[in-house]
Amino acid sequence: MDLHTWKRLTDGERDMQCQKLNPYADWDFFKTIEAEFISMYGNQIGIKEVFCGIGGTVGSINAICVSIRRGGRRTMLPQNFLGFPVLRTYERHKSPSGKGC
Repeated sequence: MDLHTWKRLTDGERDMQCQKLNPYADWDFFKTIEAEFISMYGNQIGIKEVFCGIGGTVGSINAICVSIRRGGRRTMLPQNFLGFPVLRTYERHKSPSGKGC
């Protein structure tokens, strides 16, 4: 799959096809989606890291995983980008002992 063909699919087709992709076999395509996401949203100061691949939730799904810096909670991101769900993770505040909140 290439980005041009992927963009021509309807939203519903992309949503359905996204979860059928194999991130190992289609690694280059996942990196292309990741680069496209970064070019559109990566300039926001709250974004620490972006990864397109298997995202951890209650099960594993193909997703764009975005790490948000502490204090960067006002980052504006879509819930879905080109058929890939956008999952956010936030840095936790650490106590002086380093054991978390």
